[in-house]
Amino acid sequence: MRRIAFMTLAALALLCASQPAMGWGKTGHKAVVALAERHLGAKAQANIQHYMPEGFVKDASWADVHRHDDIYAFTTHYHTMMMTDDYVYAPAYREPTGGDCLTGLNVIDYNLTHREALKLSDSVVVFNIRMLIHIVGDMHCPAHAYLKDAPNNKWKCTYRGEELKNYHRLVDLMPDYMFEGQKSREIAGNLDKWDQDRIAAVQGGSFIDWAQDCCTRDRILYEINPVGTYELSPDTQERLVPACREALTAAGYRLAALLNKYFDY
Repeated sequence: MRRIAFMTLAALALLCASQPAMGWGKTGHKAVVALAERHLGAKAQANIQHYMPEGFVKDASWADVHRHDDIYAFTTHYHTMMMTDDYVYAPAYREPTGGDCLTGLNVIDYNLTHREALKLSDSVVVFNIRMLIHIVGDMHCPAHAYLKDAPNNKWKCTYRGEELKNYHRLVDLMPDYMFEGQKSREIAGNLDKWDQDRIAAVQGGSFIDWAQDCCTRDRILYEINPVGTYELSPDTQERLVPACREALTAAGYRLAALLNKYFDY
């Protein structure tokens, strides 16, 4: 049986217990941005470079690092979303508490589409880019679409004999398991295999369509381990690989479409 990337099971258990949850972890978030970067038009690349001359892959997890800062606390709700028991995207569940991923995407979409009319400063544009590249990754992470009776997927569990703090973090670490030892741009190259018709199809539709696509895919989490399962199936990671690979790839292509929309001028 393949060992978990970079760590023994005991080390994974410690990591799950000690780190805050962040969709895909740094590895996955950087891979999504690196994949998007491969599909930027020349004008978009140049215009983004104006705002972020050192590149933006390194900022893939900026939103996680700063979401607990007082000034950015309002963005905390933008990292996740909820769905019904039959895996239908359910924004109404989160409206009373500040919204969800799509709330954040809609705000960013308005800001970046109307940046000139709004007279946004460079620093505000950079903030919106940082939030955009992270939120698109988060909404595609299977652990970030919650069922009503599992509002954060953080039930205590065991995996292959080791106790974990929660199921959520195990899913967040899937990119590290899937692409052991690889850098973000190498992972992006390995993901970037879809033909143009499939890329165009996944980039089409509305934000709601994207959210529903993610929720439909995310049912695999609960088919493998129903809510509250204490002893996770020993083949959980292997069974999650196809869905996680597809989710990372879709996120990268969709992020590219948005960045080209806002900055290809």
